[in-house]
Order: sequence, then C-alpha cells, then structure tokens
Amino acid sequence: MKRISEKDLEAVIKRINIILKAPLEPYVKTGSKFKAQIGNYHLAIEGGGFHLQKMSCKNGSVSRILYGATKTELYNNIQSFISGLYEGGLR
Repeated sequence: MKRISEKDLEAVIKRINIILKAPLEPYVKTGSKFKAQIGNYHLAIEGGGFHLQKMSCKNGSVSRILYGATKTELYNNIQSFISGLYEGGLR
C-alpha cells in the first residue's frame, strides 16, 4: 500500500470542493485583509491527528467533518465521504 502524504490529502479534499462547487481555498486576500470562503473543505492538523474541516461562517469558524488519527485513516475516510456524495446523487 502506498504511503499517504499531505499532498495526497490535499488532492482528495480539492476533489470534494470541486464536486460540491465549493471555494478551493479557505481564505482569499482582499487588500490587506483575509476573507473566509464559506463552504470550503480543507485539511487541519491538530493534536497529532488529521482532520477534514469545513469553513462555517465569515469569521473563520470551522466544523470538523472527518477525523483521522493518521493520514491514511483520514484519506480512507475521505474516500468513503466522496463515495457517499456520489451515491447520494451528486455528480
């Protein structure tokens, strides 16, 4: 089995954003300020674990969608999430 990297995680998370027509970046810079892109899914690394988070509101709050103790675990969880999107009728 291939070792999963952060680049691999970023690629599958980008796929989620494309499938859901969500912003590809969590923040955009406008002038000297950053603006949260509501609906964006992105990778977070906290407490030794890897998480899929979704930007929830304009102040930058996030919701944790999936958790993985390792990169491989999160990668597999994200693949299942994507399968669920397709089975739920999103294409």
